[in-house]
Order: sequence, then C-alpha cells, then structure tokens
Amino acid sequence: MPTVPTSFIPQVAPQGAGDIGDFAAPGIAPAENLAAPQVARFGQQLTQTGMAAFRLGSAIQDGIDEAKTKEADVAAGRGMQAVADKYSSMIGKDAEVNYDAMQAELSQAGQSAMGMLDNDVQRRMLSPILARNMGIFQSRMGQHRVQQLRVYQTNEATARAELSADYAIQAYSQRGLKDAEGRPVGLIQYAANADTAVDEIRKAGQLMGYAPDSAQMKQLEQKVYDRMAVGIVNGLMAEKNYAGASEFLSDSATVESLDGKTRQALADSVDANRQRSVVGELAASIKDTGLLMSKSDPDTYWQQKDGPVEPPTTLREALVLTDQIADDQTRKFVQAELRTQFAQDDALIEQEYRTLIDNTEQFLAVPGNSLADMPADQFGRLRPVDRAKYMAGQRQQDEMTVMEQVARNPALVAEGDWLERNRNKMTHATFVKLMSERNKPDRIVAATIDEDQLKATLTRNGFTKLADPPRGDKEAAAQSLYMRDNIKTLINVEQERVGRQLSRDEKQRIIDRTVLDKVFVSRWGSDPEIPFASMAPGELAQAYVTVDKQDIMLRDIPPARMTQIRTALERSGLPTDIRNIAEAWLRAGKPQ
Repeated sequence: MPTVPTSFIPQVAPQGAGDIGDFAAPGIAPAENLAAPQVARFGQQLTQTGMAAFRLGSAIQDGIDEAKTKEADVAAGRGMQAVADKYSSMIGKDAEVNYDAMQAELSQAGQSAMGMLDNDVQRRMLSPILARNMGIFQSRMGQHRVQQLRVYQTNEATARAELSADYAIQAYSQRGLKDAEGRPVGLIQYAANADTAVDEIRKAGQLMGYAPDSAQMKQLEQKVYDRMAVGIVNGLMAEKNYAGASEFLSDSATVESLDGKTRQALADSVDANRQRSVVGELAASIKDTGLLMSKSDPDTYWQQKDGPVEPPTTLREALVLTDQIADDQTRKFVQAELRTQFAQDDALIEQEYRTLIDNTEQFLAVPGNSLADMPADQFGRLRPVDRAKYMAGQRQQDEMTVMEQVARNPALVAEGDWLERNRNKMTHATFVKLMSERNKPDRIVAATIDEDQLKATLTRNGFTKLADPPRGDKEAAAQSLYMRDNIKTLINVEQERVGRQLSRDEKQRIIDRTVLDKVFVSRWGSDPEIPFASMAPGELAQAYVTVDKQDIMLRDIPPARMTQIRTALERSGLPTDIRNIAEAWLRAGKPQ
C-alpha cells in the first residue's frame, strides 16, 4: 500500500526531538460568518453606483434645461425684436396711439417664450434673462415714443397753424361784418385767427428745435404770413375787388410781414387780372349797351347817359366806341375782344342757318314734299338767294319730271293743252323748244320710242331704276331722262341717214347698243357699271373703262379726239361704243 512521502507531508514530531509527544488535537477557533459584511459591501457598491448614475442623470438634465432655456431665449428675442421693429416704423400719431398695444405685444412675446419651457428650473433660468432683454426693448420703444411724440406734436401744431390761417382768410372776406354793438367782428376774428396761426407755427418750430429768433423760425412764420396773404388776395380777385386787393397789399402791416417776392407776384397778378376783367367787361358793355362800364374799375369806367342807349349793330360801330378808352393797351385788348365776340355771334348765326338749310334739304328729300308744303316761317327765314335757289331747284325738278314724260311719250307735246297746263313746271327755254317740236308732228312720230320695248331692255339688263325711276329719286330720274333723250337722238340721226322711219327691230338694235355701252363710275365703297348714255354731265369726270387691265378715265380723252375716233370707227364699220373709242385712243398713244 503506497504511502505519502514524508517529503510532501510534514512530520508531526518536533524538529530535533525524539519521539512524538502527546498526540492531542490543537484547539480550533469557531468559523466566521461573512454574509453580513458582504451585504454591507454590496449595498455600499450599489450606493456608489446610484450616486454615479444620479450625477450622470443630473448632468444630462442640466444640459436639457440649458438648451431649452436658450431656445426659449432666442424665440423671445426674435419675437420682441419683431415687435420693436414694427413699432419703430410707426411715426407721429401712430407711434403714440399704438404704444400700449405694442407694449402688450412685447409682453406677449415674452410670455409665449416662457410657455415653451418644461419645468421650474428652466423658468428660473429664463426669467432674469427675459427681464433684462425685455427691459432693453422697452427702453428702445420708449425712446422712439418720445421722439415720435415730438413729431406728432409738431405735425398737429403745423396743421392747426394752417387751419387757423385759412380761418383768417375766411374772416377777412367778412371784414365788413359788425355785431349789434357795432364792433367789427370780421376783423376781430381775422386778427384772432392770424395770431393763433403764428403762435402755433412757433410752437412747431420750438418742437423742431429752432431758436425763437433763428432764421428757420422766421421762415416758418413767413410761410404762414404768405399763405394768408395769397388766400386773401385771391379771394378779393374772385370778387373782382381789385382795388381792395391792391389796398391790402399796400397796407404797412402786410408790407412788413409779407415776403418781397411773394408781394410783388401778387401785385402783378392783381394788375393782370384787373386788366383782363376790365377788358372783358368793357367789351360786353360796349356790345350790349354802347357804354363804357366796368365793375372791376368803376372809378375809371362807369359811363352813364340819360335817355335811351343804342348798342352798336356792327363791329365797325363797336370799334368806334373804343376810341373813348384812354389807355392804349386796354383799348387794343378791348378791340380784339370785340372782334372775337362778333365773330362768335356770326359763327353761331351761320351755324343756326346751316341747320335751317339742313332741315329744308331733309324736308324736300321726302318723296311728295315740295316748297308749297314747307312751313311758312321756315321758308321765310331763308335768305333771298337761297329762296331763289330752292325755287329754281323745284322748277328744275318739275321740269325733269315733264321731260321724262315727253321722253316716254313725245306725242304728249301735241296733245291739246298739255303744254300750257305744264307751263309753270319748265323754264322758258324748254317751253319754247317743246312748242317748236309741237309744230313738227312728223318728227314727233319719228322720235317715238316704244316705252314697253325700252323698259323691257333696261329691266333685262338689270337697270330697273332707269326703266321706272322711284318717285323722289332725282338721280335715277335724271339718268332715265338722259338715256331716253340719247336713244331718241340716235334714232332720229339714223332715220335721217336712211331717209325713212326705222322698224321696231332696227330701233331695238339701237336700244341694245346704247344700253350695253357701259362705263364704271368711281364712287365711295364700290364702282357701279351704268350705261354711258344715262350719265349726267357732272358724272363724266368719275367715269372710266377698263382696257387690257388698265383703267382709262374718260376725262383724260379730249372731246375733239373722242369725236374724231368715233367718226373713224363709223367709216370703218366698227362699233362706236365708248370702250372701243378708249381702246383706239390707247392704241394711238393717248394723243391730246
């Protein structure tokens, strides 16, 4: 059985002794209980850990409180800055009126920032900062209020000075007004308001920092004096009291208080307006009464006579009366004004007469109306030359009607007393001509045109107005007459050439040729095409034909050349219509 070496297990015999002594067990101490100390030490460790955690949490909370407080401080600063800037933009009365409201907005900005905080620590941190900053803004706003209060007071003092000056101007216009005791209340009110105006403008100057006797203060006072003087003088001139205006400007008090340039300008204005008013009043007085009277200068011009006064009836008579005006310049101005007034009267009379002429023309333009139907007063107001013209025009219209009837039926000339019954509807020359034709019955028969034949041809070619002119259409009636007269002449010429009366077919060829010989007439809006034979002499200047896309005005072709070309075309057996004549003239190089 193995044994433990003595070298590993110490021997129990004492060192250097013999045998082992008494082999009894040594005394043993009781075991120590370590649980309580361990709990205590654990508790201490927990306490130390808790304190460390507390210190860490406290540091974090301090940071949060500081950041939150700074955020609220910035918000409060921005809000109060906005309020202060808004108030700083207000001037004068606005700054004073809105001061309390702006202070409330400033406090509200601070309260809004305080409401952003989470705890009392943050509020205690912000309060002193907020109070300090708010005091800065309140001080700034207070300074602005003081400055603008001065501006407010200055503006109000200036406004009252101007208003008092206006009151003084109005009171001066009533300077002759007296109370029951005979005191001149108008002048008293004028003086009181003038003094108030000067006192108020001085207050305004003091508020602006001007010394009582400084140049700036005197300039302010001068503006008030000038304002009152200008208003008073203009009021007197409006009343045409130029003498009163001159007297006011000459008063010693006015001369002393008024600026020299302003006084001279007002004096020049009084003189100029006095002359203008005098000129107009003298011209009107001369024209209406024949006397020289002017309310603006009664001392010089207030002419009166006993008995009836005859005003001038002509410009020459009025100009003769101006010789009594001594002042050369005034006399020239009055003469020029009289010429203007008489010219205006003449223009008005002429305008009224043109209206009468227009009304007469419109009355006669109504179909069926004649001079016999015109109201007597309207016809009586016409000038003799116009009455003669309308009488001649009526006869011309009646004559055209008669000649149209003859053109339609030449046999009327030889019928009974037809010619005598229409004697007053034609000129003497026309009456003699028809009397001569009545003595040649053969020619009347030869010249007769089949009315139905002509009407049918005109209608077929689109000339219904020429075929049967509407009543009252003078232009259509004249064209119809010219057309029939030209066709009758062509028939006569052809019958004389052949030595016999033409047949219906031969007359139809002449009618067709005449109706189809058309030209254009230049008119506003459009250029109608009408038969050349129906044109009145005055329309030839606007007539033209188109040849090879070129417009040839008939007025450009000399009458002699037109006759020459027509004769040459007849000899050659070619058509002699106006277009062929114009074409031949163009081909010949437009000879003159």
